[in-house]
Amino acid sequence: MFILSDVLSNLLVRGTAWLCFGCYIATLIGWVCGWRLPLLRTLWTLGWLIFAVHLGLAFHLVHHWSHQAAWDATQLQGGYGDGVYLNYLVGLVWGCDVLWWWMQPGGVAVRRRWIAWSIHGFLFFMWFNAAVIFARNGLGLIGLLAFSWWGWLIVQHRRRA
Repeated sequence: MFILSDVLSNLLVRGTAWLCFGCYIATLIGWVCGWRLPLLRTLWTLGWLIFAVHLGLAFHLVHHWSHQAAWDATQLQGGYGDGVYLNYLVGLVWGCDVLWWWMQPGGVAVRRRWIAWSIHGFLFFMWFNAAVIFARNGLGLIGLLAFSWWGWLIVQHRRRA
């Protein structure tokens, strides 16, 4: 039963990480493809909510509510323990952006470019590292394919425009 519990915990933590990545990349793809803003806002919000669940599950099931254990795991996986603070910042930045979308639904589409580039540049950097660089068991290929598909769509969209 203990092994099954470890397997289930791992599945829940990693599964929620990949689900919120799916919402993240789907939102980016939808933005390029011209999906309607309410759908994009819903995907963006769902991704952040799943990210929050992921953090809760990781802290409960893996780190046992110990920041030091999370720091140590980040150090072991990425060689930089303080990177755990960047993970917290992802939740904060993404959560603030979700609030922005709900408080000013059309405002996201017309906000200043430097704000959009700052938010999405940071989130892209973090997600690329999580889904491509530090992904395990060949799953980085899935992340790379998702980002490549998004990049291909951007190129296609610009050719048409």
